[in-house]
Amino acid sequence: MGVLCKWKIDEIVILPFGGITIFKEKIDKPLWQEMLIALSGPCAQLLFFISFKHNQAFINYNLAILIFNLLPIFPLDGSKIMNVMFNYVLPFKLSHKISLFISYLVVFLVFISLKRYLFFIVVLLFIIFEVLKETAKHSYYFNKFLLERYLYPYNYKKAKIIVKKEHMKRQTRHIFKLGHDYFLEDEFIKKIFDK
Repeated sequence: MGVLCKWKIDEIVILPFGGITIFKEKIDKPLWQEMLIALSGPCAQLLFFISFKHNQAFINYNLAILIFNLLPIFPLDGSKIMNVMFNYVLPFKLSHKISLFISYLVVFLVFISLKRYLFFIVVLLFIIFEVLKETAKHSYYFNKFLLERYLYPYNYKKAKIIVKKEHMKRQTRHIFKLGHDYFLEDEFIKKIFDK
């Protein structure tokens, strides 16, 4: 799906519980494309599930992977789907923070419920490590989002008046209201990066 949407693939990482495709793309890509890409993993698993319906061991393994992959924990597809949905209604930075919080919460709940199973603990430790890495990148992602808005021209039809850069949304033009003055997004971001 990434190739069909013409996204640049940086690498594909194969893990014991599936794979992760890492893209080398701008953050502010169309949300519908990101949703299609995030949904393509679970859809492929459903196709495998249907194709091997006579092999019960394969069905059980694939079903477990599918359910696991839909958990809202970074870097799983469930978190990407959730984050895109948040991005439709919330500012970019807040969406990412809420997604991180939910990731930690779900990791904790899964750990509590599966602490007796060693394999799941190993997988969970890997996931915790990934969530911690994602948390460390939170400021980086927001700064990259701002820099992309500075470097690349975007022509979004939807516009919104905001007062802080933290309220910026994806796929939306912004007009900043500072006191009694209004600034177009380009002017406002240029002031940030010209410092």
